[in-house]
Amino acid sequence: MEEDFSSLMHLPPLILQIIRRDDASVYQSISDLNIVTFFSVSWILTWCASDVLDYRRLRPLFRFLESQRPIAVLYFAAALPLMRRAEISCWQGDSNDLYHLLRTLPEETDFEEAVRVTVNLMKRHPPSSIDLSSLKG
Repeated sequence: MEEDFSSLMHLPPLILQIIRRDDASVYQSISDLNIVTFFSVSWILTWCASDVLDYRRLRPLFRFLESQRPIAVLYFAAALPLMRRAEISCWQGDSNDLYHLLRTLPEETDFEEAVRVTVNLMKRHPPSSIDLSSLKG
């Protein structure tokens, strides 16, 4: 990783690629408003530990990500907005508000469910089907 985290700039488009493959309406809502896709960077770097006060809630996520290939965290970062597809697909507000919605994890986020959604995403859209060319510098 670069000293300035510039290598992270290639990850959000991969997350959007997974979202697009799974739910075109969620992808369209995000891209229509030109949402900056960095809403997911802290999830990737800290596995949500910077967003959740009670770390016990994160145990299922930690167990899962520790046992997976590193790309699994990108699927997890795609799963979180997809779990909120009803809110995002029919979004009527402006891009700043949608960015805030995407960036803020609801207090009631069920991380066991997020792991299940992540596993299903990885089955439906395997890592071998993801275009990783943006990672090549």
